[in-house]
Amino acid sequence: MERLGSGLAGLIHRLGLEDAVRLHSIKARWRELLGVPLSEHLEPGFISGATLHIIASSPPWLEQAGFYREELLKRLLPLGVRDLKFKPGPPAGKGGRPSRTADSGGPPLLTSEEMKQVDIAVHPVKDGELKELCRGIMARAIVRERGACDRRP
Repeated sequence: MERLGSGLAGLIHRLGLEDAVRLHSIKARWRELLGVPLSEHLEPGFISGATLHIIASSPPWLEQAGFYREELLKRLLPLGVRDLKFKPGPPAGKGGRPSRTADSGGPPLLTSEEMKQVDIAVHPVKDGELKELCRGIMARAIVRERGACDRRP
C-alpha cells in the first residue's frame, strides 16, 4: 500500500496537482478549521503556491475575515498555507458563480460531455477523497490532451 501512495504522490507532482489536492483537503475540513459562522460566509477559492485565496460572501464578512487573519493562518499552517488573500463575492454555488475557473488558478473547466465522461469513470470509486483526486487528475489530463490536439499540424 505504501508503494501505491508514493506512486500516487509522484503522479500528482508530475501533473502539477499539488495545489488542487491541498485545496481539496482544506475544503473537506473547512467547517472544522473555521467553525460557524465564519465557514458559512468564507470559502476557499484557490491556492497559489502557499497563498490561500478566500472568497467572502459580502463586504462585511470580508472585513470580518481580516480580524481573524492571524488565527486562520495559525489553523491553516499545518496544511501548507503561509498567506491569505481575501476577495469579495458570493461563494461558489451561490449566486451563479462557477466553482472552478481556468483563470482563477483552479482546475480548468471541462465541457459538459467531458464532465460526463469523468463522472462515469470515477463512479465506481467509493472513497470520496480519492474520487475527487481522480476527478482532478482526469480533468487535467483531458485539458492537456485538448491542448496537444490544438498544437498538432
